[in-house]
Amino acid sequence: MQVSLYTEVAAECINHKGEKICGDNFTVRRSDNGNRTIAILSDGLGHGVRANILSVLTSSMLANFAAVREQPARIAAMLDAMLPVNSATGKSYATFTLADIDNRTGRVLLMQYDNPESILLRGSNMMPVAWSGPYDTGEGRPGKFRVAEFAVSAGDRLVMLTDGVTQSGQATGIYRFGWGRDNVAGFCSEVITSDPTVDSTGLARQVVSKARGNDNGNPSDDTSCVVMTFRPPRRMVLVSCPPALARDNRQMAGEVISFDGPKVICGQPVAAMIASHTGIPLEQDENSGTGDGSLVYSLAGFDVVTDGMIVPGKVLDILEHIPVGTAVVPDNGIASRIVGMMLGNDIVYFRIGMRRNIDPRGIVPDEFSIRRNILRRIITVLEEKFGKQVETKFY
Repeated sequence: MQVSLYTEVAAECINHKGEKICGDNFTVRRSDNGNRTIAILSDGLGHGVRANILSVLTSSMLANFAAVREQPARIAAMLDAMLPVNSATGKSYATFTLADIDNRTGRVLLMQYDNPESILLRGSNMMPVAWSGPYDTGEGRPGKFRVAEFAVSAGDRLVMLTDGVTQSGQATGIYRFGWGRDNVAGFCSEVITSDPTVDSTGLARQVVSKARGNDNGNPSDDTSCVVMTFRPPRRMVLVSCPPALARDNRQMAGEVISFDGPKVICGQPVAAMIASHTGIPLEQDENSGTGDGSLVYSLAGFDVVTDGMIVPGKVLDILEHIPVGTAVVPDNGIASRIVGMMLGNDIVYFRIGMRRNIDPRGIVPDEFSIRRNILRRIITVLEEKFGKQVETKFY
């Protein structure tokens, strides 16, 4: 729970006209328990499959270099040595922008190689960024690798672009020299002024939509925009099953009761245990009307209290079948409500007890394994499909 800022990252990419694959590539990695975010936007030379291969290769190398905290000068030298150059134009086969963010301190290390200069916004105001470099890598190429380091605060936004955005409108004659970085920055400021709560997805989509309009709907290059919004993280907790040892009941209950954010309990036994520590009775909600065998309870201070098997199974089914970025969760009662909470929060904490319900014959029911498998699969889908930060603690 150390994260003080959350980096909300969204990318919008459209292909060069007539192409089925984008030559730009966007990669984001979160590490150090969510305390570090690495975002990379790479632009492969040309368009189509070849450009995509070059941009993916570049992003992968950069992500690995950044993960082990290589020094910027060394990254510049390695990338210059590894990336081929077009013999006719002298241009590198891929350009990129990399942002390495420490979410605890708000420190941002920004590395850029021949992409349009990134835009830092504080509210609707564009903030200056002090660049060092360009680095001389000794490869006989023009120095295009630059580095900036600065601190961000809650509410700031960082916008990364490929030249498909800044050069849009050039082919149509709307802008003689293309839309340009300053015009893009001014457009972002206008969007934020009209809607100060616009999220990263909304701003990225509006920038790319405007660039596409500059080209009359026929982009003359792959066109990509990445927006990072820095804000306090949104968190929720889901608790299921009582602790294996009764002596841990108080610790689990105390952690969940004091949690600041939406709270979900799956399972009557753990709900009854937590209720006993609040002094508030756990009551079954007779009017829930689920009609599917699942049970819904009410406990003051908790958003959802339900059974430990049927509803989590439905939650998993919904998560596995809805597309990433969906705006509307299919209405499936309590399960849909839980899914909406999961997708609406950045960090999902799971607190899972390991008590086995053993019958008098000493048999552990299959339900024990099934329930935990469902929770494990939910965690996997949240992390791998939806890119959520998940923290799991077992009792």
